[in-house]
Amino acid sequence: MLTLLLGTPTLSLVSAIGAALTVSLRRGGMLIPLLTLPLHIPVLIFATAAVQASLNGLAIEGYLALLAAFLVLALTLTPLAVAAALRLAVGGWVLSFLNKWWQLFLQTVSPKYFYTISGAFIPWLGVIAGLLISVGTVWGLAFAP
Repeated sequence: MLTLLLGTPTLSLVSAIGAALTVSLRRGGMLIPLLTLPLHIPVLIFATAAVQASLNGLAIEGYLALLAAFLVLALTLTPLAVAAALRLAVGGWVLSFLNKWWQLFLQTVSPKYFYTISGAFIPWLGVIAGLLISVGTVWGLAFAP
């Protein structure tokens, strides 16, 4: 009975993510099982293993803990994933946001900007490297057995 209490909400939440991902597609109903089945399998495996262990008189606490962890993970991540999927389905603001970050990344890794930025970090990295080498040497020679 505990496996039903922990597994059913988890499967429903995972299915909600799949439904949100396919809401804007014409034949999204055919795609939902393909998207959600890999996420349903671990829950089903641990739930059936808990039932089998219970029938054999073995401890089921480990299985129930994993099912509870799946449920907590689904409860925390599902609202975020569903909101992001629905925003993406309603408007393409995510693509414009990612495009701006990609342009910033390309600008940063161009040689002109990269040499400027790395030139400012080199002295600090040299100091940190020297500190780590001296601490490692002292620790290795003085404190190691």
